[in-house]
Amino acid sequence: ALFLKYIIIMKNLLMLIVLVLSIFGFSQELYQVKTISNYEKLIADLDKDSVNVIYSLNKSELDNIIKQSNKKYTLIHNFAVWCAPCVENFPNFLELKRELNDNLLFLILTTDKNKSAHLTNAHVDFREKYNVNYPTFNISDEYAKGTKKKYNSFIQLIAPNHKDYGMGISILIRNEDQKVLYASTYKETKAEIIKKIKALVN
Repeated sequence: ALFLKYIIIMKNLLMLIVLVLSIFGFSQELYQVKTISNYEKLIADLDKDSVNVIYSLNKSELDNIIKQSNKKYTLIHNFAVWCAPCVENFPNFLELKRELNDNLLFLILTTDKNKSAHLTNAHVDFREKYNVNYPTFNISDEYAKGTKKKYNSFIQLIAPNHKDYGMGISILIRNEDQKVLYASTYKETKAEIIKKIKALVN
């Protein structure tokens, strides 16, 4: 009986150790967004298929990226792994990026908290599921202050008074004057959004 109690105690202790190690191990895997330090390299990497990294992005950094791009337009496309329509429509927007690459700077924008499981999953999915091997961007946590969600706050900085944005939207900007030419809404279909973007870029 004493031996049996010893076995049970050891088994429980082993399970506890495995649980602690798994929790610690998972926390170590959470993706840490990078800080933009070299805009020239970043712009070059956006045209390549060899760099899978997620950068933190605030409005000033977005403005700098657009200013330094030699493309005529910038398309900011929002994506989240937990947003079903985003996941469903994402491949079509990646195809749009390839089709309009000569004139279009394509920026993928995620919205999750830095070092979250969602951001970690997005980073893995970009590489393994979508074959995205160029920089992507996560809205800076500096916009998460107060009661407003950072996604809402950031979108309002880009397209003020745009109410029906929802998740998975696209914002088309003309680079020479950084004017927003088009901002989609959740009410539009994927086909409608892509058609409008093509009409404006071509």
